[in-house]
Amino acid sequence: MRKLLLLGAGGFIGKALCYELSKDYLIKAFDIIPDSKLQSLSSIEMVTGNFAALSDFTSIIKDIDIIIHLISTTVPIEETSQIVSELETNVLPTIRLLEALTKLSNPPEVIFISSGGTIYGNSNGKPCRETDVLLPMCGYGMQKLTIENYITFYGRYYNLPYKIVRVANVYGLDANYQKHQGIIPIYIRSLLQNNPITIYGDGDNTRDYIYILDLVNAIKKLLTYTGEHHIFNLGSGIGYTINEIIALIEKETKLSFVKINFMTSRKCDVTYNVLNITIARNELSWEPNYTLPIGIQTIYKSYTDLLT
Repeated sequence: MRKLLLLGAGGFIGKALCYELSKDYLIKAFDIIPDSKLQSLSSIEMVTGNFAALSDFTSIIKDIDIIIHLISTTVPIEETSQIVSELETNVLPTIRLLEALTKLSNPPEVIFISSGGTIYGNSNGKPCRETDVLLPMCGYGMQKLTIENYITFYGRYYNLPYKIVRVANVYGLDANYQKHQGIIPIYIRSLLQNNPITIYGDGDNTRDYIYILDLVNAIKKLLTYTGEHHIFNLGSGIGYTINEIIALIEKETKLSFVKINFMTSRKCDVTYNVLNITIARNELSWEPNYTLPIGIQTIYKSYTDLLT
């Protein structure tokens, strides 16, 4: 069996990938905190460590065929206060990893999970293509773009194999259905608990949303892809405003939000961000299966099952 190194295996996407890919691959699951459920799977070796502090990658990249890089120590915010930290804890460790790979005679392929939701900036009402100009509007997007550029440079300069995945806004429930990721589960949980929700701006900002299982399926196909493309958008290819999401949640659950608080819009909030997924469709023979209504129904059912 081929062996994967999953950097950031304990996160939302990382766990979902571990559970699915462990059926067909041996996985070295790297994270700062050990996960007992991942450790219990026979095809997964849990390795604990601090990516930001790691100076020698020799032991964790030994005998690895593919590296999936999911680690990000920060999240998108309005301010620039995280920029130095993002460089120190995300960019520099990734460069150290790339340097270590150049010392191998047969280096593994690197698949970097980037951010389609922040890296493009405003697209003026048109779906973003992989070849579009990149103008991030927050430090998090700049971090992702910087890492992309270094991976591309090392790929060109040292012939390191790589792929870059620009992911839309991922939503869903984690493997134990006790945590949530993305505004859709957060809104549904708030709805069920009769809590108010907060919207920045007027609610007309448009985003692209991809259900976690669709993302996992696409990355699984990417592992065996041998074509010429290096960069892939992964999303639904369909845009929804926040107001449309709220209306859909109320329609699918037949419930109404107790209160919606509108806050001043933020500089980091783009007005339109939808991904063109033509390359992924054509090259990977992949299609997202979860429409937004189906995703909402799935999460709502999971939450109501927990409450009954």
